[in-house]
Amino acid sequence: MSAVRQIKLVAAIGLVAIAFLGALGGLIALNAGGAVRFGDWRALELASGYDRAAAAELARGGRARLAQVEARSRRATMLNPYDIGAWLRIAYVDAAAHGALTPAGVAALARSYDLVAYDTDQASWRIAFALEHWGDLPPELQAEVKAETFTLGVGWRHRLRIMEVLRGVTNPAGRMTASLWASQIESVDWR
Repeated sequence: MSAVRQIKLVAAIGLVAIAFLGALGGLIALNAGGAVRFGDWRALELASGYDRAAAAELARGGRARLAQVEARSRRATMLNPYDIGAWLRIAYVDAAAHGALTPAGVAALARSYDLVAYDTDQASWRIAFALEHWGDLPPELQAEVKAETFTLGVGWRHRLRIMEVLRGVTNPAGRMTASLWASQIESVDWR
């Protein structure tokens, strides 16, 4: 075998090894809370790994876990600023910790709208959450929630889901707003 072929073979094996180690590292980071760690050093971090860990913490419940959920969600937003789910978890943690949205929670919810105004994956939860905290939201943010609701609610694809969200609001101020919006959406003939 010529020297050139040997170099190509070694390079190909090296690339395969790097790809394998990268994939293995990604899998570990995804399942190990967001990062592959060697002591204090983080070799590889994935926002989706922090998201998974934060969601698992929320599922376990308890106020003691809220700080961990927020920390992991904030780390996810540092790695992926467009991680709408992480911004919404930060707002949720704020409301759960304080009984209402504080300016920090409002800022996290507003940030989710600033980044992605109409998100079909997060809309149901985001609209419901906003309406449940309607009195805590400034008028500009209320307008963004309304725009998302109507944009998705008048289209046939998301209409039933949005109507279900609007009918499920329990906060009195939000329920009144949701009822008004539901009647307006129902009056739109989308056929």
